[in-house]
Amino acid sequence: MKYAISTLLLIFTSIPIAFADSERKVSRKMGETPDDIPCTCVFNKNRMWNPEKIVWNNEEWHCSKYNDDGTCESVALLNSKQTEIDPCSNNTSPLYCVFNLNQAPKFIEIEGYTWKCAIYDNNGKCIEAKKLKDD
Repeated sequence: MKYAISTLLLIFTSIPIAFADSERKVSRKMGETPDDIPCTCVFNKNRMWNPEKIVWNNEEWHCSKYNDDGTCESVALLNSKQTEIDPCSNNTSPLYCVFNLNQAPKFIEIEGYTWKCAIYDNNGKCIEAKKLKDD
């Protein structure tokens, strides 16, 4: 009986403490003060999935500088002009985007014609494909 009373007393005294603690957690709203910029940890060339850009707070971001070990050092906003000139965002001519895949081929054949990447940008991404001339 002594143990039962002690247990009940312990339970009843801990309930207000538990409610007070959970009430404090509930009053804090998720997303009330979000980070202004995304974490650099999102971008990492060593991972199989390394996004070129992400949407964060309704804006597009990319890794602006990679370290030698493949981790991202800093992130920056992707301005609308960059989005417009992004060759892979245009669905009407996606051919050269094939050369930007992880294990991209040097040449591809489509409908009997052989194509290769003709122009690369500063980041090593293909931005224009050319059809090879028939010999």
